[in-house]
Amino acid sequence: MIVQTLPFQWKNFSSAKDIQQANPISVRGIKFDHQDVMDVEVNEAAVRARVKLDILERVKDAADQLKAMYIFSMSKVEHGDKLRLTDNLSDDWISKEGEVADAFSKAIKYTAKLRTQDSAKKAEQLLREMIARHNSIQSRSRFMIGSDKYELNDEDIDDLLKLIEKDFGKSATKSRMMERNRSGIPVPDINDFTNVLHAWASSKVRKKGIYAEVILYRIIELAYLYPEKFSMPHSNTFGLVVKCYAGSTFKDALSRIQKLHATHNRLAGLSYPGIVQNDPFLLMHSIKSVNNINTKSEYMIVDEWFDRLHSYVMQPSIESNVSSESVKGKIDLTGAYSSIIRYYSRMRWANDAPQKTFDALQRMISLAQRCKERDDSCATVDLKINAFNLFLGMSTTFDDTTTMEQKLSVLDSMVLAVNNCLDSTATNTLTPPPNDQSFASCIKAISTIKDTHRAIKEAEKVVDTFESLQQQNSAIEPSTKIYNALIDFYIDISARDKKIAHNLYSICDDICNRMKTQTPSLEPDAMTHTLLLKSCTINDGNVDNKEQKFQRAREIFDKISKHHEKEEGSKLNDKCYFYMMKCVTQNVNDPEEKKKQIIQLFSQAGSGGFVSSDVLKSLRINTTDDEYKKIVGDGRLADRWVANVTSAVALYTDGTSGGAGKNARRKGKSTSDWAKKQRQRDEEIKRRKIVKAEKKKKRMIKVEMASVK
Repeated sequence: MIVQTLPFQWKNFSSAKDIQQANPISVRGIKFDHQDVMDVEVNEAAVRARVKLDILERVKDAADQLKAMYIFSMSKVEHGDKLRLTDNLSDDWISKEGEVADAFSKAIKYTAKLRTQDSAKKAEQLLREMIARHNSIQSRSRFMIGSDKYELNDEDIDDLLKLIEKDFGKSATKSRMMERNRSGIPVPDINDFTNVLHAWASSKVRKKGIYAEVILYRIIELAYLYPEKFSMPHSNTFGLVVKCYAGSTFKDALSRIQKLHATHNRLAGLSYPGIVQNDPFLLMHSIKSVNNINTKSEYMIVDEWFDRLHSYVMQPSIESNVSSESVKGKIDLTGAYSSIIRYYSRMRWANDAPQKTFDALQRMISLAQRCKERDDSCATVDLKINAFNLFLGMSTTFDDTTTMEQKLSVLDSMVLAVNNCLDSTATNTLTPPPNDQSFASCIKAISTIKDTHRAIKEAEKVVDTFESLQQQNSAIEPSTKIYNALIDFYIDISARDKKIAHNLYSICDDICNRMKTQTPSLEPDAMTHTLLLKSCTINDGNVDNKEQKFQRAREIFDKISKHHEKEEGSKLNDKCYFYMMKCVTQNVNDPEEKKKQIIQLFSQAGSGGFVSSDVLKSLRINTTDDEYKKIVGDGRLADRWVANVTSAVALYTDGTSGGAGKNARRKGKSTSDWAKKQRQRDEEIKRRKIVKAEKKKKRMIKVEMASVK
């Protein structure tokens, strides 16, 4: 602010110090009221930010008053002996502006840390105000930060980059903009811009990537216009902007990241300091910003980023522009490599997905080994068990022998890591030891082997290995997951091997007994009972044992139902009801008795909140349309019917979870008066149709009358 009237006479003072003593301004002695004390108890970070903002306002007032004094003294200087006072005021004002710049930096830093809804916006406005205090900096820009409307034009970006490329190499000691006021007022440094970018990165705003991108191009613009005051952003800054797009629902996020890479590569081609062509920090956040790879074009983009990243970090003796997120000067790429493995493992539409996943895992292992053997890499990676389990658990096509051999070799390397830990003379490996999920995933994959005899041999070998490790190493915890996977394995292969199907009951019982013998403390869990019920639905081609299968299923179901009623660790779920209803459908011959039991099971499922899509479908198949409508009604299912469903859920009586004309209630979305408003809308549409038909009828009558005349 500009002070227009001063409460003292200039002739009474001989220096700026005398003026300040007569009009003191305190910025340190802040007194807290009761509300401040309450805020300290509630949110210490908010109080710190408030303190920094309060200090900023006080220092700004002091600087503005000194500036007003200086301007006033300049207008009143008539004699040479008063120039000393003016010079002192100028020095004091510039010195105070230095304090203002420091206060701005701290206010931006602590405001950005608040993680509130508008903290990023507030920090950005402070940054804009900090820049605006400099008369020498052009206020108008094509990349205005802190404004209400964020606009990003690719043509403006291209024009700016063309100007930079055109003028690159020319003298940068002279500003390209004529300064109206050359002063020593500090400008925002890269940390101020970075703090605002960090605030946007942690924000929940949908288009936060656009806001961060505007800040980036404003930095580039300022560095081009005022090279003696601002410097070009480093690759880390580009990585922060890309991080703002990570997990965003903004539909153009990937295309914006590609354009950021294009800008980065153009500036890297000009050899600006801190801008590295294949910077690992930028590539890491680019890879992690992708949620899923759904198209071939996305696959090619991410694959190229990964190739560049791995090639760069495997080079020896490279100087990297690592950031504060690095560990001991090295950037941690564990998340990036794990993300790549996750992306590839989910690409069911790609035939080469298993091989790409295996190659990515091998790259991760090779980087870890290189980091262990040599210390000249700019990156580090930690081999986590989830990366290995992602490969072991990925879906593969039937009888894919290559992928199957790769999975078995990966599991063997993990088992070897456990054995090396037990052997004091062996060399420790970086490979993590397997857990129960590793063995279970491998057993599931073995079921795709076409040769049944070999598949059984490999599956039993995996279980034997697990049991052996458990006996040798107490760190391997007992688990039902392996035995459940083995039961599911035999259920899968029984579909193509009738001999296995005939003996499935005894095989499943033997597995349960084996689990109890190996670890007496283990009890069959919910998945075990679900799989035992599923085994009763397998068609073994023998019509004489239908009654036996049904009685076995009924015993299992009644047992877990009693546990559920007593609340002794509930083992009942919607899949149990579905498989029990399927057993009734396949094994009960009397149509009326079958319908009666299906309706009874559905009623129990509804009471327990276990009406899944499969349960609803089973009821619909075994009843007439009128009976079905009488039981479930027409429209949306009761919320309590689907409260405990863990598989596919149906929200409507037609088996769907939404669609045209339906109000699928979503979390956080208001549904008040929806039915009333929908009826009003339908009635209004009906009324308009009637009015339209009446008008058409009147026109036809007029036409007929005119033709008669």
